[in-house]
Amino acid sequence: MTTLIITKADLNERNEYTAASDLHYDGHIEIAEGLGTVKFLGSVTAGGCLSVKDGSGIETGGSIRTDGHIYAGLDITAARSITAGGNITVNGGIDAGCDLFADGGIEANGSISVGGGLRAGESITSGGSITAARDIRAGGDIQASKDVTAVWSITAGERIGALGHVTAGRGIESNEDIRVTLNLKAAEGIVAGTGIRALSIHAGTGIETEGTLQSASGIKAGSGIRAAEDITAGRGIQAVWGIHAGGDIEAQDRIVAGWDILSEVGNVRAGSVITAESIRVSRGIVVAGAGITAQRTIFVQQQIFTGRWNLPNPGAHLVTCAELLSGTIAKGELRITPVTGQ
Repeated sequence: MTTLIITKADLNERNEYTAASDLHYDGHIEIAEGLGTVKFLGSVTAGGCLSVKDGSGIETGGSIRTDGHIYAGLDITAARSITAGGNITVNGGIDAGCDLFADGGIEANGSISVGGGLRAGESITSGGSITAARDIRAGGDIQASKDVTAVWSITAGERIGALGHVTAGRGIESNEDIRVTLNLKAAEGIVAGTGIRALSIHAGTGIETEGTLQSASGIKAGSGIRAAEDITAGRGIQAVWGIHAGGDIEAQDRIVAGWDILSEVGNVRAGSVITAESIRVSRGIVVAGAGITAQRTIFVQQQIFTGRWNLPNPGAHLVTCAELLSGTIAKGELRITPVTGQ
């Protein structure tokens, strides 16, 4: 396959390619090093690879499309889409007015910004932020040194990681773990194969992981929360539906569920209140700093503790439910109340 090499001689004083508005070449296209940002008024298409050498970048008024890899020493900017049959590797940033697609991986030392969808057959990695006006999908990891933001969904075949925020207008899903230094937020559900860790976690619908769910701040779900292992929050845990954990459920503030709270093999501990329709702790204990309330039943295999010694509120020392199926009140007072409406 032949290679078309673009040099300084092919550019005008504005650094624009002069041979044609659109460049379509069946072989490889190479832009010589040290040219700065080379501009094309139209689109660039290569039957092979596009190699923009160190010290050079590319900017097009149309699309960039190659059957092979894309490499750039500086930024890549396209008014429309960027598509590669292989990998895209950029020492600077990537900015596409429409979609950004690669059959392989996408890696940029700078930020990645896309006016449409962002998809890679392998991993997507950015030394800055990753932003897409539609969805972000990767067959491998999605990793950013700053924020990851999608107006639609974010989906990774492996891990999702960011040193900033991760935000999606729809759902967030990873087959492995999600680790976010700041806030993790989705208008719909959040699902991870092996664990979720973030400063705060907020989902418009459900949160689910086959590992541990951990937040340094709060966890909030518009429907249910489920973790195969522990659920831990530096503040509160709140779900409109149920909160289910294979291990411990622990919050420094309150734990509130519209339906049931279930721990299969661990303990349930809250610095403040624990409130649910029913509470079931199959093997461990329940500890609340300011009261325990279940509209229906409480089943605890071991002991129940509530009320810190320095709280004057009498309700802080109450364990309130319609029926105590199992459990010994080791600290606090049991109050049986009928189910509302019965």
